[in-house]
Amino acid sequence: MGDSITEGLMEMELVNQYNVISNKGDTVVKGKENIDKVVSLQPKNVVLLYGMNDVIAFDGSGPGGPDKFKAHYLEFINDIKTKLPNTNIYIQAPLPVMDRAIETNGRLTNTNLDEFRKLAYEVSEETAVNYLNIDVLVRDKGE
Repeated sequence: MGDSITEGLMEMELVNQYNVISNKGDTVVKGKENIDKVVSLQPKNVVLLYGMNDVIAFDGSGPGGPDKFKAHYLEFINDIKTKLPNTNIYIQAPLPVMDRAIETNGRLTNTNLDEFRKLAYEVSEETAVNYLNIDVLVRDKGE
């Protein structure tokens, strides 16, 4: 589950399209709306990749600041755990952005994403789910 980055994995045929629930622009709030789709699949594993659009959405002017992102993510994970108690849940750290991404939205910086990575990690700790920090593998690769 995730945003357009997750959709990209499907388009590159890295994951089966029938196992992906994602939409361009999705946030954790939108992800919560798709829980029934996930439940219908009865997956063994669920990988969540959110944060990129959340940095923009949770800027403090609309639905709240980063603390609201964390609250929604906690609620999201707990809902999945309740409905799919035997499913392994993985939170993937938001990936870094290239400098040109900042041109599209000034909030979309690696500094801001670092804050959301920290919050995603806290959510994983507080809900006892797995945290995948692949950010460290792709950061500063110049691509």
